[in-house]
Amino acid sequence: MARAFHIHTVYSDGNCTVAQILQEAYVNNVTELAICDHDTLLGSMEASKSIEYQKSDRSKLKSISGIEISAKNLTLDLPFLEKQNSLHILGYNFDLQNSVFNEQISNIRLENNRMCKTLIENLSIDLINLKFSDIKLPQGQKYYFKTNVAEYLVEKGYASDINTVLKNI
Repeated sequence: MARAFHIHTVYSDGNCTVAQILQEAYVNNVTELAICDHDTLLGSMEASKSIEYQKSDRSKLKSISGIEISAKNLTLDLPFLEKQNSLHILGYNFDLQNSVFNEQISNIRLENNRMCKTLIENLSIDLINLKFSDIKLPQGQKYYFKTNVAEYLVEKGYASDINTVLKNI
């Protein structure tokens, strides 16, 4: 029995669409799948609906709701997590239709977008040619992440590689 419990799609920082991931799951006889995109339920919802729709054809695959939530340590004194770093928390098997949970996740996505925009605006003080509107998201991705900012800085020639940028922002 093959299981896949931590999959990212283009809705966060993955490279594949939900359809592509499901096709791979079917080909590889995966029986349980949890899409855990960063701070969004879109991939998990799409997978759940698609698997339910195709249930008659491929009854072996079960969708498990999943998400990877970014938790920021801004004030707590946690020796294992430096301030301003983030901790990622995986959540599984919850109600995808819960309106309170969906609202909180939406607020996290909006905060991520604001954080990325502020980051570019602050960098623009020193690096004149930066514009948040110039950051191109991969096809299917709907929200901004620090990786998008890092890719943009590398593309503009202000950094040599993405990992260096991510360590310093």
